[in-house]
Amino acid sequence: MTFNDTQVLKFIENLSSVLIITDQEQYEKGDVVRISIFSIDFETKPLNLKNTTLTIIDPMGVTLKNITKIKFGYGKYEYSFKLNDTAPSGTYQIYLTTITGEVKIYFLLNFIISL
Repeated sequence: MTFNDTQVLKFIENLSSVLIITDQEQYEKGDVVRISIFSIDFETKPLNLKNTTLTIIDPMGVTLKNITKIKFGYGKYEYSFKLNDTAPSGTYQIYLTTITGEVKIYFLLNFIISL
């Protein structure tokens, strides 16, 4: 996996912040991908998000994982999964979707599987 996408984040007062990270820069077929998600409120205190879904999509657009109602503990959630030996190479997407009131908020991280 190589990170090739950079995004500028804007700080907006009174909103929470979310960080999604993976344990490595590069993956191969059969590797275990470890995902950590951290959430803080506008006062930088741990925030346990509610009504949150984690979705992982492969390069062909197939949803590999769709975990609903994930539970944060002290502002953190961890998930790991093993890539199949036949996993397609390319850019995978990790989406975190949370609903606050009537607003749906998306967070995205891309990772790549090398040949």
